[in-house]
Formats: sequence, C-alpha cells, structure tokens
Amino acid sequence: MPAVSVAYRLDRRRKRLLNKEKVIRRLLFLSKKTLAVFGKKDCGETFYNRSVCKQMIYKKKKQMR
Repeated sequence: MPAVSVAYRLDRRRKRLLNKEKVIRRLLFLSKKTLAVFGKKDCGETFYNRSVCKQMIYKKKKQMR
C-alpha cells in the first residue's frame, strides 16, 4: 500500500510541474512583462523555461530603472 501512494504522489507532483510549465509558457506567449511576476524561485522549478524566465525578469528590472 505505501508503495502505491508514493508512486501516486510522484505522479501528482510531475503533473503539477507540467501544469506550471504550461502556465509559464502561456504567460510568455501572452506578455513578456507579466512573466516577471513569477519570480526566480517559481521559474527555476521548470527546467525548460529557467533561462528564459531569468532573462524576462532581468529585462523587466532594466525597464523599471
């Protein structure tokens, strides 16, 4: 029984990360400025968008000066 729950939890975690990546991709597509709202920690969780996220945050900070 515990082995099943562990696998189930891992599967749910994977789905949650995939959903977060979809959200970030959608935000990236809609508006590059809104992506900065996520912050570095959230962006770092999805490997695919990590560098893009940091670039957007950096650009956002530059524009604010």
